[in-house]
Amino acid sequence: MNEEMILTADLVTELIDNRHLSQLRSLTEEMQAEDIAELFLELPDGYLSRFFRILHKDIAADVFASMDPEQQEVLIL
Repeated sequence: MNEEMILTADLVTELIDNRHLSQLRSLTEEMQAEDIAELFLELPDGYLSRFFRILHKDIAADVFASMDPEQQEVLIL
């Protein structure tokens, strides 16, 4: 990952809004699941499921396991 590009909630929403989904997915591939789960706490509700669906399935499974039950419930419902 480009050391200058740190994935923040603002960057996640910007990349989703501008449909740069492959770039977003690529950025998450170098991150720890716990760090991605923390990003979910900062995202507006409308972005949670969209961001989660962008994740590679193996990463998504680890991220889901790292989430608090409340976060998990938001994604399930």
